[in-house]
Amino acid sequence: MRLGEETDAAEIAALGAKVFYESFAWSMPAQDMRDYLDTSYSASAIQLELKDKATYRFWVARDDTTNKLLGFVQLNRCSDEPCLTVKPPESID
Repeated sequence: MRLGEETDAAEIAALGAKVFYESFAWSMPAQDMRDYLDTSYSASAIQLELKDKATYRFWVARDDTTNKLLGFVQLNRCSDEPCLTVKPPESID
């Protein structure tokens, strides 16, 4: 594994869009899915996030022989997603 680079953007976008689609397409209207993927998983959107090292960190894993992207991890230092709020241990069911 290594830190993601701007040159990884297109492959990260393609893999991320595929995984997101396969995971959530059943739960939303098709147009909403297309709109989300076009904005959040475009190569240009991922490239901007790769440039923003104050907010995001990407780690990529590639096959040693083929250099094919096997997976990636995106860390976000400034998320305001309610589902990512740290809860006190005693409040978790």
